Amino acid sequence: MNFTIREATSEDCEQICELCRQALEIHSEAHSEVFCDRGSSVFKDFVSQAFADENAVILCADHAGRIIGMAHVLVRESPDIPVMVRRRFAAVENVVVREGFRHKGVGKALMEAVHTWAQGKGLTRVELTVWAFNQDAIALYEKLGYEVVSSRMVKRLSE
Repeated sequence: MNFTIREATSEDCEQICELCRQALEIHSEAHSEVFCDRGSSVFKDFVSQAFADENAVILCADHAGRIIGMAHVLVRESPDIPVMVRRRFAAVENVVVREGFRHKGVGKALMEAVHTWAQGKGLTRVELTVWAFNQDAIALYEKLGYEVVSSRMVKRLSE
């Protein structure tokens, strides 16, 4: 399959919002107590903020003018906690591949572009959060050399 990875532009906003909606549906189906739908304006605001931030990028996979995947990345600094090393890193906030295009190298290509973008910003570390139900994403990240450095656990209490 032929596709190119490039930085998203304002013309891509609608398709990026559509991909974000797909990701939200998947996540809210798995964790409705965490994720909620607040309408399409949330996605438009998110995309607009990313375009305006010099320390953020939305990378997209373009297949014949159709956006089939995207990755939202930004530069972050760790909080000032006395027992932790201060660091700057690339934070992958969101990766989505359109249904029908998964398992075809799109996610891998997007993540490789993330690595290149981060290196261009002088960063030597990429961090991300992945939900435990998302086994396909976990498999991809592990294949790319990512490792678990912490886990967040939840216990639901009766009301």
